[in-house]
Amino acid sequence: MWNNIREEGCTVRGSGLRRVKAKLENLHPDDDAQVMCKSTPFDFRGEHFEGPMSCAKSWGRSQMFGYWYIRDDKCR
Repeated sequence: MWNNIREEGCTVRGSGLRRVKAKLENLHPDDDAQVMCKSTPFDFRGEHFEGPMSCAKSWGRSQMFGYWYIRDDKCR
């Protein structure tokens, strides 16, 4: 399950894309965090995603984050 969803602004001026970050929650000790990240669905602003576009583990912590690039006309 994705939690702590944050919009991190436009990727670059004129891209038409906004970066969104969320923390993957409810992982169990024996879960493969990378596999779970890539396969956990996400719904945002009426769009459905089967998983994030990229995953990254937090340095020094066992937290996993997913990243999406969402179309946004305000990023033009």
